[in-house]
Amino acid sequence: MYRYKNYVTITDIKYDDEFRFLIEADLENGDKNKIALVIMQNPSKANRDESDQTIDRVLEIMYESGYGKCYIMNLIPYYATNSADIAKKAEENENVYELNDNLLKDKIEMATKIFVAWGGNSGFDNSFNSSRIRKIQFLLGSRQTYCYKINKDGTPIHPSRNQWKKGITDKDFICYYF
Repeated sequence: MYRYKNYVTITDIKYDDEFRFLIEADLENGDKNKIALVIMQNPSKANRDESDQTIDRVLEIMYESGYGKCYIMNLIPYYATNSADIAKKAEENENVYELNDNLLKDKIEMATKIFVAWGGNSGFDNSFNSSRIRKIQFLLGSRQTYCYKINKDGTPIHPSRNQWKKGITDKDFICYYF
């Protein structure tokens, strides 16, 4: 079990047993006017009380980069450590995305820097995954986005399995073009 680091205070989280739409974290000693939004694929395990390896890595990097707040959201709000486990259900339930996308729109407006990190389709149907990415692209409008690295298929690398290296900061990220 992962616990949030002592420099993290979870100030808001929207989740239940099946979905997680948002984690909002204040980061100790960071610039309160510096707000990160990180958009990944789908949530794994983290909730109000327990973190997970991916969330820990994201929050550590944003903390080391001096952010005072970090929003963590996803293309697909269904909980699953293995995306293939929820792919069919996620592709059939369109209603869940209205809340997700409204929250994303709100946080896009509030963020000072936006990071994308959803990786490849990870078991989701390519057309479904592409439609979710197009929706996020539409919500982002002309906002610049950043990623750590780009996968061979052109998707922004996901932080899991230590793909976001320890010790990096936001200065190590590159512009991401859809």
